[in-house]
Amino acid sequence: MISFTGYDFESDIHMYCWKDLNILLDVNSGAVHLLDDMTYKAVEQIIACKGDTCKAIKNLTLDFPYSELRQVMLELEDIRKKGAVFTKRRPLKIDLLSMPVKALCLNVAHACNMQCRYCFASQGSFGIKPSLMSLETGKKAVDFLLEKSGDVKNL
Repeated sequence: MISFTGYDFESDIHMYCWKDLNILLDVNSGAVHLLDDMTYKAVEQIIACKGDTCKAIKNLTLDFPYSELRQVMLELEDIRKKGAVFTKRRPLKIDLLSMPVKALCLNVAHACNMQCRYCFASQGSFGIKPSLMSLETGKKAVDFLLEKSGDVKNL
């Protein structure tokens, strides 16, 4: 018999009823399914039984014929093979080098005039000589922002 054990149902499947519709959303594929009552109850039982379809069928045989429940399980497995339900989570791939820069936060002053004795930063000096960012470094930072902003209009 088919098994869906090891699947993260809580994160990857959302089921709900709205008006007369039984809806299942597979988060990873983005597929939305409209289910009949028997299939909806079957998926609820699969989730409750942590993917053990034999146990799910056993729990449902008082309400539905075994042959129909088995057919539902086979159809769910077929849809799973096609990548539309109970799909595995794919690692998120983000290419940070291709993303435009839209903002910079520059620490132009490394100094504090308050000199609090309790300061975590050694009275504002962070243990080094207080200083200001050079004009050249500031200009390079602005040039970098403009160069890497791509099509971003508001920087």
